[in-house]
Amino acid sequence: MADGTLDVITSDHAPFTVADKENVGDDILAAPPGHPGVEFIVPFTMTHALSGKFSIEEAVRLISTRPAQLFNLFPRKGALWPGGDADITIYDPEGDHVIHRQDWQTRVSESNRLYDGWTARGQVYATIVNGKVVYCAGRFFGEPGDGKLIRPDRRGVTGSLPEPADLPPSVLAADLVPPTSR
Repeated sequence: MADGTLDVITSDHAPFTVADKENVGDDILAAPPGHPGVEFIVPFTMTHALSGKFSIEEAVRLISTRPAQLFNLFPRKGALWPGGDADITIYDPEGDHVIHRQDWQTRVSESNRLYDGWTARGQVYATIVNGKVVYCAGRFFGEPGDGKLIRPDRRGVTGSLPEPADLPPSVLAADLVPPTSR
């Protein structure tokens, strides 16, 4: 991290069931690769940022801004900017939260053996997609169709969109803490 070798934190989110993974006989290479990790990216990254291993701004860059740039979706994605999609994760940094695979929302939560029992600092409080609250305080409000599939523009970002250096500074997660946690 310190020398910039790591440029992005992301997941392949391979949602294979335990049966998919284990019913391959004696040939482990026949098992489908990957792990259901999309629910873990933010708690994992924020835990390390909050412990001082890197800044919260760097965490935002690694899990949001930089992936959007690599897929030529920036600044529509990966930034809070006029004309962007208003996809926001609000993270409550207070307290410890133990990861339990049975609490995950993926259909393959039983496959989440890798992080089961890991302690994260804080947790996601709310998720906003296209300006709509789809998750808040453990409750889901989203419906199919709230999100949109956005295909990368292979030509890159064009037109009068701002350059990354012209964007306002990242909003600190501490500024987005739910009022009940302050």
